[in-house]
Amino acid sequence: MTDRELLIEYLKLKVNEEDWHGVADAAMDLRELDAFQRGLEHEAKCMADLSAVDLADLYNSGAI
Repeated sequence: MTDRELLIEYLKLKVNEEDWHGVADAAMDLRELDAFQRGLEHEAKCMADLSAVDLADLYNSGAI
């Protein structure tokens, strides 16, 4: 079970218990996890977009 799936199950439990503080905590954790995942996906896309020529140009310019 992924962290996200576990948090969703916890969220459901807290809703059933009417523990609104727990619901809020789980929701915030899900938001942070989703934001982190989007950041990783964006970084991976940016890296994939760099071709060998781009990397050579950056290296030759002294940027890396």
